[in-house]
Amino acid sequence: MSDEVVEKNKVVTFKCTILDEEDNIVEQNDVPVSYVHGGEAGDFLEDMQVMEGAKVGDTKRVTVSAAQGFGEYDEKLVIRDKLENVPEEYHKVGAVCSFQNDQGEPMSFMVKSVENGEIIFDGNHPYAGKAMTFKMTITDIRDATVDEVGSGRPAENQPVNSELH
Repeated sequence: MSDEVVEKNKVVTFKCTILDEEDNIVEQNDVPVSYVHGGEAGDFLEDMQVMEGAKVGDTKRVTVSAAQGFGEYDEKLVIRDKLENVPEEYHKVGAVCSFQNDQGEPMSFMVKSVENGEIIFDGNHPYAGKAMTFKMTITDIRDATVDEVGSGRPAENQPVNSELH
């Protein structure tokens, strides 16, 4: 097991669980995520200061507001249409379809309801408008390479130190 601690210019790898405002698990990701601690990546890394001094195996929590995380809920991203105007494959709650915005960029929308001859699509992220807590368990800490420090991003396929995978 690594004796490393999280400090500036270390690549920190962790597994993450996302919790809602009632502390219910809404998403669990067992695929490790890495970042360069103390780098220059804006608000995300400010929130990651909670990791400072932690060791492999430690679990830390960061709660982010809707604005910091998945964005505020935007009513303009809710679209209503008559069922007859929508292809049948989208006539069920949970179906996902893509539309283009005014700039021609694709946007995903989920069918939220189908009733009374009307269908409602929602283009908001499912967690939009909610504060979310990220519970992160550190699985590896290593020195960042010169390139990683310069870019502020971890390189892929770097060796891993710890045995907690």
